[in-house]
Amino acid sequence: MGKAYDMPGLLVEMVREYEKPDQDERRGDTGKVLLEKIRTAGRTAAFFGGFDGMKQLHDAAEALVANDNSVGYWLNRMWDGIGGWWA
Repeated sequence: MGKAYDMPGLLVEMVREYEKPDQDERRGDTGKVLLEKIRTAGRTAAFFGGFDGMKQLHDAAEALVANDNSVGYWLNRMWDGIGGWWA
């Protein structure tokens, strides 16, 4: 994974890892751990910066994938209900 201080890069890597298996496999332990890590990143961004902090993190991760919504799609769903974020 990316460097610890590169949260947008880590999010991209975790989302890509999460989306690899099929839906049934995502419900397994590995999928649950990845989902919780991604949700924790959203909660942390919300704690320190509110909705705006979440939006900045979301946009920074999306910028790393040329704003193709491949990461933003998942973040939108995974962060639903965190810090004022609604899918």
